[in-house]
Amino acid sequence: MATATKALRKENEALKEEIQQIMTKLQHLEQKFESINARVNQISMRCNDIAKCVDAGAERESPETMANLCLQLFAALGVKDISLQDIDIAHRMPARRASSHPNSIICKFVRRLAKNKVMEARKEVSKLQAVQLGFSSGIPVKHVNIYDHLTPRLHTL
Repeated sequence: MATATKALRKENEALKEEIQQIMTKLQHLEQKFESINARVNQISMRCNDIAKCVDAGAERESPETMANLCLQLFAALGVKDISLQDIDIAHRMPARRASSHPNSIICKFVRRLAKNKVMEARKEVSKLQAVQLGFSSGIPVKHVNIYDHLTPRLHTL
């Protein structure tokens, strides 16, 4: 009986050691995951913009229509050398709360340089006129804004 107890204790100690090794590996993987997740958020933040309150009529426009609307906005801001090839995807994001304002447009850039050009010109957005965006002069554009705070943690494309 004593040898059986010794064998069980030895096996128990071996299992405890194995569990400890697994826990150490798990902690290492969790740290690695957090590091990678933070990096993904950082990279994604470099390539996404949100254009608020741009009304183009229908709320169910195609991504190509949304990308063209973004290009019109960028051109009206005086941003040069941005084309459809610089935009990965653009679409509307439903508002969290019901509002009379149109849904925001998310524009994901392929190149960080293109995004940086837009972000440099965003202070000019308050000077925009509806006609510059290709709309009739009756459409209000006073609430148009461009933001740089979209991350996968906050919104998904």
